[in-house]
Amino acid sequence: MSKYHNSNLLYRPSVSVWTARKKDKAESAKVNSNAGVIEGAANVHKQLLPDSAELDAVHKYATTFRAWIYANTLPWGDNGERIGRAERHLEFMIEVGDRQREFYDLVDAFIAAYGQAYENAKFTLNAMFNPNDYPGQNEVRSKFSISLDVATLPNSEDFRVVDGIPQEEVDKLCEIAKSSTEARIQAGMTEAYTRLFDVVSKMATTLAQFGDKEIKKFNNSLKDNIECLIDVMPALNITGDPKLIALTSECRVLLEYDLSDLRSNDAVRNAAIKDAKALIGKFEQVMGKNLSVVKNDTNVALFADMLGG
Repeated sequence: MSKYHNSNLLYRPSVSVWTARKKDKAESAKVNSNAGVIEGAANVHKQLLPDSAELDAVHKYATTFRAWIYANTLPWGDNGERIGRAERHLEFMIEVGDRQREFYDLVDAFIAAYGQAYENAKFTLNAMFNPNDYPGQNEVRSKFSISLDVATLPNSEDFRVVDGIPQEEVDKLCEIAKSSTEARIQAGMTEAYTRLFDVVSKMATTLAQFGDKEIKKFNNSLKDNIECLIDVMPALNITGDPKLIALTSECRVLLEYDLSDLRSNDAVRNAAIKDAKALIGKFEQVMGKNLSVVKNDTNVALFADMLGG
């Protein structure tokens, strides 16, 4: 069993929404015919409810929910699963429940407006309107769902209970499963470090290029993103890495700067750049060669200058 088995959980979000899009066969045929191309070369898809603000609100919230899940967890495998610290599970699930209720409230609002949206579509789509494209309210409602499955990490020891396989092969399977888990844990930790590094480096590069240089303005998110990531980092530190804990704590120094001062005061801005430079140097020490993976091309020269200066 992995030493991280009892300290982490796997989460698999599932979000389903009705797209309200449908291929218009007649219009598709016209487009292909007019272009002199074979059938299927081009397809016309119509928005069945192009003016439905209520449906747009559901779609946007679904996207927000996925983004929130991803922000609070780390990737695990290729099946959409995410990993997070078990000690944050109850707090996490309370928030999930709140967000699920908000989602279904928006769905209810859309269903209540569905009839009027249908009537509006008659005029909006004009000749492209087809009443057969529109399901009934109950069927439409069934197309919306949002859930989060929870599971424990896979246990390599489970292979030992498989009958009919030579022990030598069982041992190989156990070792492969263990190595896979360890690799995924390491990949998750690399992403946790990378996320923190990215927001610090973003502040460093932005402030260094601000003013009469390449960047004329910056948003409050420059600082807000650091604060949000610091808050969620305990859930992302899936190994309890003390170095990551220390780095996260040290990043709080960047939160002490007032945004208005960063925009108007050169001395304050230079002090923030100096603090960010010191943090980047510590990332370099902790992450070593892995740091080169997260340096994008536009920042390479700046980082080389900052770390060497």
